[in-house]
Amino acid sequence: MSSDDESFPDDLTGHFWARLVEMPDLERWRYEVVDYQNNVVAEGLAVSPAQAARFVMAWDRVVCEAFDGSGDPSLT
Repeated sequence: MSSDDESFPDDLTGHFWARLVEMPDLERWRYEVVDYQNNVVAEGLAVSPAQAARFVMAWDRVVCEAFDGSGDPSLT
């Protein structure tokens, strides 16, 4: 995995965005995927920003593959 793959993405495909917040008390990072109306559509905890990036990018790949160009996945 390259270092680019471990950078937390803010802008995802299909009108989705991601946010990352450090939670020092838990020693974890909270990530969220939100749609264009700021609805949280996925969230979780990771042990590092790199792990959170991998979770978010995997989510993005699965969602976009499921729609395979047949519309905007954020509208379903």
